Amino acid sequence: MKPRPAAAPPRIFLLSPASSHGERAQLVFRPEAEFPLARALRAPEGAPLGEVFTFLSGLYFRGKLGYARAFARPPAGVPGVVVITTSEGLVSPESPVTLDRLRRWAAVPIEFTMAPPDTVQADPTLRTTLLDYYIANATAVELAGWLKGIGQDTSGSPAEKAARLREHTKYLNMTAGEFPDQTIYLL
Repeated sequence: MKPRPAAAPPRIFLLSPASSHGERAQLVFRPEAEFPLARALRAPEGAPLGEVFTFLSGLYFRGKLGYARAFARPPAGVPGVVVITTSEGLVSPESPVTLDRLRRWAAVPIEFTMAPPDTVQADPTLRTTLLDYYIANATAVELAGWLKGIGQDTSGSPAEKAARLREHTKYLNMTAGEFPDQTIYLL
């Protein structure tokens, strides 16, 4: 009898944002812009974040999003793909974006590394779920590496390390260099 193949490990993708400061962004911010995406951004229902970032990045984001959607294998209750925003934490690529929301994101430099404590998070439950998932599936070495990367003590039990990670990763508005190494490859 053949042994059963091992189940593939779960995989989630955290996508880095598109810049809201380039030439293409300036096109959507123009009041006289009449192409479909510009009109959708001005409408109350907005346009899906994935479509907006695809336009802003000149299609680069489309490739990242398509790859992430094709290869995500999230565990139950966890989205397979989320986008890191400059001021709202992790957001679904299907989330509607209006011109006002895009302006708020554009007001924050993309290099901004930590959200201020009064920043409203788009979905704190999603943030907690993703962090819990990472901590539950990370090895002790990976936890210690993340703690080291954010300048924290790497000693202690796995529970103590997890508590320090939760305390020092409140916002998940980090540059790619501040995420755990294995996550960087998914951005």
